[in-house]
Amino acid sequence: MISIEGKILIITENDDLHVSEVIRSLNSLGLQDIVIRLSIETFKDNVRATFDGRSYKIAILDSGRCFDSDEISVVWYRKPRNVLLNQTDPGIADFVAREFKTFINGLYYCTKDHAFWINGREQSLAACNKMYQLRIANEVGFNVPRTIITNNSSSINVKDVELCNKCISIPDYSIDGVPYLYRTRICSPNEIERYIDSISECPTLFQHFITEILAFVGI
Repeated sequence: MISIEGKILIITENDDLHVSEVIRSLNSLGLQDIVIRLSIETFKDNVRATFDGRSYKIAILDSGRCFDSDEISVVWYRKPRNVLLNQTDPGIADFVAREFKTFINGLYYCTKDHAFWINGREQSLAACNKMYQLRIANEVGFNVPRTIITNNSSSINVKDVELCNKCISIPDYSIDGVPYLYRTRICSPNEIERYIDSISECPTLFQHFITEILAFVGI
């Protein structure tokens, strides 16, 4: 059993498989009583929250978890989706969405001075954009693998080059309602040539595959 002061709040989405794996590992360490999962897209129907002028009090209906913002010592902000609304009028829906966003952002401002935020709100907006990350990495002098993100198949040169394929947004997807992880993977030149016309259907990221890093970590 590991002893940690305060609660660990994970702000996420319902079907985030990464979070599920992390929570499973934390539970195996005996931390199940202090780990709280808060899914933002179901906030309207599944969360009851009150700010009393000093702190947030939150009750999550389906899990029965209740906490005060003062109890939180660590927050992992894991790319949650927006709150799902049932408003049909676009103007009203936009207003309600902005109110929910501001209300939920208040949780950040009520915890940022005493809790450690993994992926703080300001940093998250920049950190979730791979093009911004790559540009900054190049500017500060990192040795960045040759990279291309495109929906133009003619800009891809696959001759005798082993490439990795990654997504540029949240790395998950679903088929017929079944969620899957979008894993970074190596693509052979033959495979890329076979499916190269599909690049026009969706922006795609390719990077030169670096074999040395696998040797470095002992893989």
